Parts: sequence; structure tokens; C-alpha cells
Amino acid sequence: MSYLQDIRDVERSDCVLDIHASNIYLTEIPQIRINELHEEKLVPLAHETNVDFIWVHGASTVLESTFAYSLNNIGTPVLVVEMGVGMKITKAYGDQLVDGILNLMKKMGIWTGDASTPRKPIISKNPEDVSYLNAKVSGIFLPSVKHWVELKKGDMIGKIVDPLSGKVLDEVVAPVKGILFTIRDYPVVGEGEKSVCIVGSSRGNEVQQIYCCSKLVKKFRQLEAEGRICEGHKILIIPSMKTNIIVSSIAAVFRSNDEGVLC
Repeated sequence: MSYLQDIRDVERSDCVLDIHASNIYLTEIPQIRINELHEEKLVPLAHETNVDFIWVHGASTVLESTFAYSLNNIGTPVLVVEMGVGMKITKAYGDQLVDGILNLMKKMGIWTGDASTPRKPIISKNPEDVSYLNAKVSGIFLPSVKHWVELKKGDMIGKIVDPLSGKVLDEVVAPVKGILFTIRDYPVVGEGEKSVCIVGSSRGNEVQQIYCCSKLVKKFRQLEAEGRICEGHKILIIPSMKTNIIVSSIAAVFRSNDEGVLC
């Protein structure tokens, strides 16, 4: 399938969810990343998706060649989801997002029945809200805290040790007060590589997306059998394993007419 065809398939949709996971080195809490140019339209939609964190980026950080940018630029709202760690299924995160997708669809009038109440996300709009910590030395990273915890400035996050002697080469401490939303999952770390991300108090995981997709298929079959898909709506789920342009993603697309799809 060509990139142009992908755009044509979904360009008249009411909402698109472009779902990704982190790479194999980092694990991330469920979050939605939004271009500040489309903040007004996308943030209210993101609130309904049950994610923990909404990250509004500056326009200069968004690649113009991406699927999401292209659709948002022609007026089709796209929410880019990041969660988990590459090549692993984080079941809790998948279930959390599926609940959010169902809630969003309920709000949009696509199905009838009860939906779970979405959690209230942290919203970051100021680039200075987020602190990045890169490894000062190479070695083995041993975390001292769990993911998605609140830290005080100076709290120990982990240690980098020599793999042969066990000697502590560096201690990774929180430079600010905040919540740890990204942490290194792969233990081997090189100097200068990202270890953690903290939001201040003021890419390629196919299997996680397929888990979400299978959960949605099961739920929509149940809703269809019960006659709870509202008239005038169609739902199509297409897992996208890997293409030349869209790598490791699933796009969830909602339309409010009889040509509607969920991709």
C-alpha cells in the first residue's frame, strides 16, 4: 500500500489514532504527542483516550514527512500514541488504551452502552517541563525506582556499573522534582544515550499494537452481535506491521458516515 493511498483511505475521518511503542531501549507510559499547531483541536480528543500524559510539542520538532503531520495538515485530526517498550507486549498499557479508544468512540456516538471513565492526564506544553538525562558513562544501568513514580530533586533513579567489576561508575539522580515517564529498559548503556525522562511538576514495537488490535476486534464483534454499533457507522481494523513509510503502527480512524472506518 502506498503512502498516498494510506492518506486517501483516512483523509475524511473524524479522528485517527496512530499507535506506536518506544524502541527496545526505553519504556514509556501511555502518552499522546501533539503538534502545537493543532493543539486546540487535538487536546480535547486526547483527554478521552485514557492516557497518562499529553505532550504538546513545538512545531519545529515534528517531521513533515510523517503520516500524522500530513493528515493534520489537511484537517484530519490525528493523535499519535506512544507507550511501552519495543518488541514486548505491556498488557496493562494495551488494555488501558483500548478502554480509552472505546470511550472516545462512545463520546463520538459510534456505539451505545457504558464506557469506563478516562483518567485525568498530565499535560505538558512548556518545553522546560521535561528534563532528559543521558548517560555520562558507558556500563550497565540498574534502576532504583519504578516507572511512573513521583521524584524529588536529588532522588536516586539508578546506577551505572562496570559489568566486570560491579564498580559503580555513576549515580543517576533526579535533577528536578517531577514524574518519571520514560526510563531505560535495556540494561547496556553507552555514554550519551538516553537513560530517563522526567516531566516536571509545573519506536518500533509491532506486537504491542497487534495486542490492542486483537482486543478491539473482540470487543467490536461483541458490540455488533448485541446491536450496539450505531446506525450509519462501519468499523474496519487494519493492523499495519511494517511498510516503507509507516513502520510499526496501527491507525485507529473514526468517521461519522456510512463510509466510516476504524483502521
